Amino acid sequence: FRFAKQLRQFVRGGSYSNLSRATLPLQMKHEYIDYKIFRAIDSYRPSAPFRGRITIVRTAASPRGEIDVNQEWFDHTTEGGDVHVVSGHHGNWLDDHIDEFIAVLKTALN
Repeated sequence: FRFAKQLRQFVRGGSYSNLSRATLPLQMKHEYIDYKIFRAIDSYRPSAPFRGRITIVRTAASPRGEIDVNQEWFDHTTEGGDVHVVSGHHGNWLDDHIDEFIAVLKTALN
């Protein structure tokens, strides 16, 4: 009963409020796969620093905080890196702002 109650709150309160009973199992499977991917990413520790610079692309709507989340990435390189901010948010930056991303990529690869 408790799980069902939590599931109802999850579905009603978020972007999944329009799901039907038919699509719910597929969405739950998707959420589980995302969870496993993010756990794997969070637990990965490279055996040696990356030799060179890295380029991080963030969106203008990315959360900001007191801690520089990019520094963790730079700590695993021999030469640090650059952060580029493109317009949009996580859900639309590749569709609506692809030209900005392409410009960043061209600069980073040259």
